[in-house]
Amino acid sequence: MSRLKAPVLFPAEDEFKSIECPGGCEDPRVAMTKDGLYVMLYTAWNRQTPRLAVATSKDF
Repeated sequence: MSRLKAPVLFPAEDEFKSIECPGGCEDPRVAMTKDGLYVMLYTAWNRQTPRLAVATSKDF
């Protein structure tokens, strides 16, 4: 396994930034479905309210 130089998931300039900043995306769990979809559950943390969040990707 190798480590990438850039984060795979990070708070972006979108409608979800307020629930992920300034805290971040924490405690990720990744699984892959039978058809190759990566599903990541993580804690979105803005230093006030932790929330369960999900991200998906066909590419890795």
